[in-house]
Amino acid sequence: MISPYDRDLINEGSELRRKFIDGVIAQFSPPYLDALLQYNKALGQRNALLKQFGEQGNFDRDLLILWEQQMLKPAQVIFETRKAFIADFQMIFQKYYAIVSGGNEQVKIVYESGMHKQGLEELFAKSLSRDRATRYTNVGIHKDDLVFLMNDFPVKRFGSQGQQKSFVIAIRLAQYELLTIKWVINLFCCSMIYLISWTISVLISWLSCSEMIISDRFLLQILSVNASITCLKEQQLIMKFLALKVA
Repeated sequence: MISPYDRDLINEGSELRRKFIDGVIAQFSPPYLDALLQYNKALGQRNALLKQFGEQGNFDRDLLILWEQQMLKPAQVIFETRKAFIADFQMIFQKYYAIVSGGNEQVKIVYESGMHKQGLEELFAKSLSRDRATRYTNVGIHKDDLVFLMNDFPVKRFGSQGQQKSFVIAIRLAQYELLTIKWVINLFCCSMIYLISWTISVLISWLSCSEMIISDRFLLQILSVNASITCLKEQQLIMKFLALKVA
């Protein structure tokens, strides 16, 4: 669904673009959503401390580091996921923009993040004086942005209304296609996991009733190969069968 407000994605601030990328990724990646919630919770605590230190005139670096440490891992997950997402999204978006515009311009979406060059821990250390002065966190994954380019120039400044509209339409079409692909992949994976799990259950039941001699090595290979998708009950059945063979 395209609305007149979609152009705000181009013309408004970075917060709107972060909400866009977070909203899309969170629909198919629960670990990303978990990392986002963890990061924002720790960020809120760090900002609260900076404000408290400024109001009370004291400072406890160790207490600040405590919350910074809780932000490092989720920040890395968010950064890597966003980077991978833009790489996939970019190709689909460019395909649709060429269709919508007739291929008259070269377009690109650039993911800007301080973590491209430095780790979050280093960014925190370099920004500490500024953070204390402003009483909030000035660096981190919450400051990332998407830069929309047309022929290597910002669409926000140099794109006409028609070009901006084509840009947004291509973004929405790419969003729809990518989410559809992710949904199909997830559905396929769930179906395959169920099928493999069911097949293993049948195999174990058959082996339990069969007089056929099956080597321990073969059973352990089944267990190791399918360890990530076989349920605990099935693993226990295999180990129980091995124990019976030893007995």
